[in-house]
Parts: sequence; structure tokens; C-alpha cells
Amino acid sequence: MCQLLGPNCNTPTDICFSFTRFQKRGGGTDVHGDGWEMAFFEGKGVRLFLDPQPSVHSSVAELVRNYPTKSLNVIAHIRKAIQEVTLANTHPFMRVLWGHYRVFAHNGNLPQFQPVQEGDFAPVGNTDSELIFCRLPQILRERFGKELPSRDALFTVLH
Repeated sequence: MCQLLGPNCNTPTDICFSFTRFQKRGGGTDVHGDGWEMAFFEGKGVRLFLDPQPSVHSSVAELVRNYPTKSLNVIAHIRKAIQEVTLANTHPFMRVLWGHYRVFAHNGNLPQFQPVQEGDFAPVGNTDSELIFCRLPQILRERFGKELPSRDALFTVLH
């Protein structure tokens, strides 16, 4: 299974120290050598790095490790693939819903999950994780329309 790193900080923090050990797990000290990905939230923007190469050998991962991007929320993922290793299949996946970037990474396999894909959110790759992620904002938009609902309304639906 894949591994996730998701620091949520109370002040903008670089995760260079944490990522150094995590990077080694992507094909060095562990078997998760089928790509790696990281999303840094910066205000309303997201810095997204994706690479289908093992993070331990990735020059992009080296850049991230040596570049102290500060963020309140980060999602990092090292992959042990079930579906093919391609750039399109790397997590986290990103879409825009209600004027905000939404980022999703998933650890696991849901082979029976075969939703009907319709609307604006279509997968690029062929992972079940991306299917889940594309279906979720479609359900939320069907339920709430084009306006961002209150936090309580969202939690009620997602709970």
C-alpha cells in the first residue's frame, strides 16, 4: 500500500526535515518506488509536484527537499502501484470546486468501485483513487449547486 505524509501546522512551516526521511522510503529504505507526489497549500494557491520516478532517485524530490516552501497544509504520497506507473496516475490529484483547489490522495484499493462518471470532473489516469476523487465533487455539486455551502452542511453530507 502507499504511504502518506500530511502535516497540518498552526504556522507556515517547511517540511524539509520530515520529507528527507519520507523521500528515502520511496524506493530506498522501503518498497514504495512507483512515484511520489506532494502538494503545498499557499493561501488560495497550491504548489503541486508529481513524479512517477522513485522519490529516492528523483531530482524533483531533491528540489523539494532543498527548497524550504512554507505551508500550513501539505499532502505527500509515495506510491506502491496497483495500476500502471504513469504521471497521470500519481497522487495527489487536484481539481477546482467552488473557486478553491481541492487535493486528494488515497491509500488503498477499491476494485469494486465503478461509479458512473458524468459532469465536469473526469479522471485523467486509470486509478480507483482518481475515480473516487472525481465522483466526490460531482456529488457535492449536485447536492449544493455552484455556491460553497456552510462548513456544517458539508460535514453533515460527508459524515
